Amino acid sequence: MVKKRDEWSSKMQFVLTCVGYAVGNVWRFPATASEHGKSAFFIPYTICAIVVGFPVMFFEMTIGQFHQIAANRLFPKYVSFFRGLGWCMAILNTIVGITYNTVIGWCLILFHIGCSTNMSSIPSDCLLNISETPSKQFFFNKILEKSHSISDFSSFNWRMAIAILVSAMGCALINVTGTKSMGKTAYVTATVPYFLIMALLGNSLFIPGGLEGIVSSLQPDFNHLTRMDTWYKAGGQISYSLSLGVANLISFSSCNSKNYNCYSDCLVVSMADFGMSLLGSLTIFSVMGILAFKNNPTGTVFAKPIAEELQRISLWIIALLFVVTFRLDHDTFGVFIVVTMLIHKEIAQVAKKEVAALDGGVLISETNQHGHLMQ
Repeated sequence: MVKKRDEWSSKMQFVLTCVGYAVGNVWRFPATASEHGKSAFFIPYTICAIVVGFPVMFFEMTIGQFHQIAANRLFPKYVSFFRGLGWCMAILNTIVGITYNTVIGWCLILFHIGCSTNMSSIPSDCLLNISETPSKQFFFNKILEKSHSISDFSSFNWRMAIAILVSAMGCALINVTGTKSMGKTAYVTATVPYFLIMALLGNSLFIPGGLEGIVSSLQPDFNHLTRMDTWYKAGGQISYSLSLGVANLISFSSCNSKNYNCYSDCLVVSMADFGMSLLGSLTIFSVMGILAFKNNPTGTVFAKPIAEELQRISLWIIALLFVVTFRLDHDTFGVFIVVTMLIHKEIAQVAKKEVAALDGGVLISETNQHGHLMQ
């Protein structure tokens, strides 16, 4: 007897789960936009969202809910030669999942330091160092505990190992309970980050330099619109933020009924993605503006230690920033759910190899040599 496939308890749970992936924009979009025309980057980004993002997302949701099977068995129904395409998506999701788990480990460590340590007492031995910012040196030397050489595997970062273990346990709990548990957690994890980021943005506006940072980020450089690399980055960013081509949407929509109307859901997810892109950019650049852009970090991993240096930002605001970032673990849940759905009902040897690949990738991120791989 064929086991009945899991279904979403309500339409809202499915929509919020898909919307939750848009929160990941706070990781990449601000840095990408600042390097490719600042506010002018929204022009190619919007065009790519209309021409590529929305149609592909609607297509993936449609075929997913129509066939109601995993990607490795879906594509051979159209072209038998494409059977390996689903497995390529599984490999890609495995790599992304390992990366996300590592990032969540950083967030847990930074959150612990932010809540248990007096910000003014955090040591900094690079006050006279002009080649690296204090925040960057703190991240690589204190968080990653970078070794002296890339060939040095002699030590092990136990703090990172525990943090990644906690993140992995959260993924395992969601995978065991399936879409029902994931849909219920989406009520909180997909909505609260928007309010928390708005609170952080509002607080930053009242700190000298916050508004200037936003104004500077909104100054467009239209010369980038004539460069092919800008359009390439815009297409890559919309694919990343909407999780296109990695079987996430196919797997989620396969838990809908065949006659479900997903067109309106695609519109909601697209607008939420655009909103988080704008909101996340304003928030990150307001923090950058407070420091007068002198540290010039390239992403939120370095923005968070910078935020810790700001004594005028209260501790609860710092905690909210890390909670928003830890919410990205919801994306990791979805990534590994896709992998488990793809290997479901396949031979046991495949499952064992999948687990071995996951363990090997995670172990690399727990060594002190990981700091060199990051650079």
